[in-house]
Amino acid sequence: MKTPKWSLTDTFIYTALALIIIAYGFSQPLISIDDGHPYDGNSYFEVANQFAANQAIRTESPFVNRIGLPFVVGKLFPNNILFGFKVINLFFGALTLVILFRYLSLRINKKTIVQFLLFLYIINPASPFRQIHYFPAITEPPALFFMLLILYLNKTISSLNIKSCLLFSTLGFVGVFFREIVLCAILVFSISHTVRFENRRLIFFSLPQIIFAFLPILFSIAGILLIHGLVEGIGAYTYGKQIPATLTYLWETPLAFPLAWLVSFGPMIIIVMLNLNSQTLEFLRKNQAEVIFALGIMVLALIAGYHTDKFTYWTYPVVLLLFGYFLENNPLMKSRNSVRVLFLLPFLLVQLLAFRVFSTIPDDSFGALANPGPTPFILFAPYGDTTNIAHVYAAYMNNDARMLIATQYFLFTIYLTFIMFFTRKSSD
Repeated sequence: MKTPKWSLTDTFIYTALALIIIAYGFSQPLISIDDGHPYDGNSYFEVANQFAANQAIRTESPFVNRIGLPFVVGKLFPNNILFGFKVINLFFGALTLVILFRYLSLRINKKTIVQFLLFLYIINPASPFRQIHYFPAITEPPALFFMLLILYLNKTISSLNIKSCLLFSTLGFVGVFFREIVLCAILVFSISHTVRFENRRLIFFSLPQIIFAFLPILFSIAGILLIHGLVEGIGAYTYGKQIPATLTYLWETPLAFPLAWLVSFGPMIIIVMLNLNSQTLEFLRKNQAEVIFALGIMVLALIAGYHTDKFTYWTYPVVLLLFGYFLENNPLMKSRNSVRVLFLLPFLLVQLLAFRVFSTIPDDSFGALANPGPTPFILFAPYGDTTNIAHVYAAYMNNDARMLIATQYFLFTIYLTFIMFFTRKSSD
């Protein structure tokens, strides 16, 4: 990848992005319930305190197994655990932003498009630059950093050798200490260096390369097993119980899964789907690791737990990449100005509304996830004084809110489809 030249425009754009990050830091209040570390955050907070006090590690499963971040926080910030979570998570968020720029730049040539994608990443309510000020005691930011780093480095190597094998083995081993989902990225790496789909058939790589490709999986699993030996999990949680319970919930709440994608990404996910033409499929054929990653996370979102929106968000590298590909290559972006305005202006407006870009993440002072209460005003996202944290997640909002949001997106999809179809016809 060529290093792009720095310009005055770049200075303005990156200063604006930095100011947005700072503004979210000053404007977002901490969640009220449980002293700012509710839900699974209670377990991470407890483990960090246990590390700070050099005690045995013991808390609820599966949260007890994610010891990487609590260890760092407990050792570096023993007297201010919650602040430590905020600092370290924001640090990993900043690292992720740097890697995301380089990752997207490998496949998207126009720097302005990459910068716009970084803007969309920053303003997403699930991004660390918004989420961490609201709920510091979470473990996703470092895990998602390791996953993105693995995807990025996977793009930079043409073939495997001992050096690259050891690099990915180390990333997998260290990454699973922060969260076991890092194994997903390692699986993507291993599969993409084992087999390819070419000319409607599977082509396997050489046996030595396949062996190299699977060694990082073994190191990652070894890390997971080591963690289980170091900690004591309490509670009745098992994956065997969680998977059927999640599938049953999604079966009984059919709008939750598709709406989770819309909540996670807004209208850009619709544009990505509408742009799945032969040109895009050829682009995906050349980027099969991203396809494997997205499909794997999609399956995870179906079985891993009730917070479906959180899991769908994990596909953000692929969604941003495909949206950037649309912006750079779709004929609509090269059509006359009036058509582009008819497309981009409504898109940007709905995107900002969907991300509640000028609003804070709403509070939870009474356990709203279990009881969201009446439906607030809906305009691609909930608004108003009665909005609480449950209302902003497809998995937890009530059915009336789901129907309203689904109807609004359905109508907007019709509009987007008309503009894209009109442009294609008029250019023929």
